[in-house]
Amino acid sequence: MTKIPFTCPHCGSDIQLRVSTEAKTLDDLIGAPCAKCGQPLTEDEVKKQAMKIAEDTFKKHFGK
Repeated sequence: MTKIPFTCPHCGSDIQLRVSTEAKTLDDLIGAPCAKCGQPLTEDEVKKQAMKIAEDTFKKHFGK
């Protein structure tokens, strides 16, 4: 089981997603349940969070 840090769009918790396989693509996260509220993530929610993580990482390493 792989745990991935994520912010749940349903309950707002900073959680660890629990996925049964090693996540290699965004598709591996679709439908993963929030460890706190149990709501499964939709494709749009996964993409939105992935874009935020990518933007934050870019800013951290390359500035604004």
